[in-house]
Amino acid sequence: MVQDSPSRKMDQFIVRLPDGMRDRIKAAAETNNRSMNAEIVAALEAAYPAPPTENFAIWLSLEKERIKTVLEADELWHLAQDAKDSPDYFDMTQRVFQIHKKIDALRDRQAEILDPEMVALLERLYKAGTLEKLIEQASPIID
Repeated sequence: MVQDSPSRKMDQFIVRLPDGMRDRIKAAAETNNRSMNAEIVAALEAAYPAPPTENFAIWLSLEKERIKTVLEADELWHLAQDAKDSPDYFDMTQRVFQIHKKIDALRDRQAEILDPEMVALLERLYKAGTLEKLIEQASPIID
């Protein structure tokens, strides 16, 4: 008698695949060192990500702020390098260091809300190449 494993209790759905698709899925699964089922689930996760949790929305907001702050620091640093002989040079470099402290603080705040489930979600989104797209899509929501 077959025991009820956790995977047997998960939703199951039979799909008819067009000619040749099974072979393509099998090849991709082998390349990624996973089962065909895991390969299909990864493709579906990338195409249909789970709705963001409250922590994910907070993390995303912090990430957007961190990216904007990094760009601000980079721009100010380049301005400072162009103005090395200017009396404003010292003030500009000090401002760059203050901005980097803000970046570190944002990163620390992001780390506070990371739990194992959130880390797994971020890793899946990053590997699927959808994290950047999600940040862009969330921009109007976060602003």
